[in-house]
Amino acid sequence: MTNPDLYFPGHRHLMRIALLKRERRLPDGVSGRIERAKNARVGVKDVVARGAQPAPYIVIDAARELRLRKPSQLEAKMVVTVGDEVAQGELLAGKLTRRGKAKKGKAILAPRAGIVTYIGQGRIILQETPVPVEVESGLAGIVIDVDGTRGLTIEGYGGVLQGVWGNGRRALGLLRAEPSDGLESAFNEAIDAQYRGAILYTRRPLKPLSLQVMEDQGFAGIIAPSMAPEMIDAAMLAKGAILLTEGFGEERMNPTYLQFLSENDGRQTVLDALTPSPLSVNHPEALFTVPLGDTRPPSFNSNVVLRAGMTVHVTRGDGSTATGLLTDLPKAPVLLDNGLRVPCAVVKLATGEVLEVPLANIEVYG
Repeated sequence: MTNPDLYFPGHRHLMRIALLKRERRLPDGVSGRIERAKNARVGVKDVVARGAQPAPYIVIDAARELRLRKPSQLEAKMVVTVGDEVAQGELLAGKLTRRGKAKKGKAILAPRAGIVTYIGQGRIILQETPVPVEVESGLAGIVIDVDGTRGLTIEGYGGVLQGVWGNGRRALGLLRAEPSDGLESAFNEAIDAQYRGAILYTRRPLKPLSLQVMEDQGFAGIIAPSMAPEMIDAAMLAKGAILLTEGFGEERMNPTYLQFLSENDGRQTVLDALTPSPLSVNHPEALFTVPLGDTRPPSFNSNVVLRAGMTVHVTRGDGSTATGLLTDLPKAPVLLDNGLRVPCAVVKLATGEVLEVPLANIEVYG
C-alpha cells in the first residue's frame, strides 16, 4: 500500500528561471565525434556532435543477372571499381543499349546511391550512402562534461516548461500568442509578419487544420494543450515542433501554464519536442531566454515529497485538469465513486471546490 507520508508524485518543471543541465548525445548506433571541448561556450544552434547513421549493404548477384557461365567473368564486365561512389540508376556492369537503356541480362544498374565496397565471386556489394547526423546544443551555456565520442553535458540558465508529448522536432523562435481568433483563422490568409518563424502557443486543442496552417504560414512550432490521438501520425510528419501540455483528447490549456506562457511572450524560445520513451526520463520542454538577476538561480529538484500546502496539478476522472492547493493527506485509503479504495489527497481548487484525488492523478510543478 502506498504511504501518503512518503509519496513522490509525477513532477514536471515549470520554473521562471533555473540552472539547467542538458545532455546531448548521438543516437544509439551512430558513431561520430564531439565538436566542443569541456569548458567551451556554446550557443543554442551550435552543432556539438556529428556522426553518420549506419548504412545497410546491398548484395547483387551480378553473375546470375548477367547470365555469366563463370563468376570470374564478372571482372571484365565491370565499369566501376571498389571505392567508387555511384548514384541510383548508374551503370555498374555490362552495357547499355544504343538508346541508353538497361536491357535485362545485359546491364546492372545501382539500385541505390552508395559506395562499391566489394566485387568478387560473381557478386557486387554496395553500401548505401550514410545519413549524416548533427546534434545541436539546444541551450546556450558552457560544456561541463564530455563523454568520449558519444555526447556532452551543457549548463546554462533559463525558464523551463515541460509537457507530456512531443513530435520529435526541435525549433528556435520567438514565443507568440496565437491570433485572437485562433490558429485556424489564419488559413488561406496573409498573417502578421511577427508570427512567421515564431513558436505559437494556444489555449485550444489542435485540429487537423492547425497542422496545415503551421506549415502554410511558416510557424516554427506550436505549444498546445491537446489533440485527438488520430492526429499523431500527421503530427509526427509535421516540419514544425509540436508540444502538448495536457495530452490527447479535447482538453484546453491549464490556466497555470497559460499564464506562464503569457509571461514569456516575445522571448527567444527553444522548443525541444521530445517524443516520450519508456527508457527515457526526459520530458518534451520549452526553454526560455530570461534575464539573469543578481542571485544564482536554483537547480532542479526532482525528489519532491508530496505534502500539505503544496500547489498541485490534478487530473479529474473525466480527463480534465486543474490546479489547486493540497490541504490534507489522509492516512487511510479513500473509497471512490467507482468502488476502488485508493490513497488520496484532499485538494482545494481556486473555485473553492474540494476534491479527493488519487495520488496517481497528482503532479507537482517547480
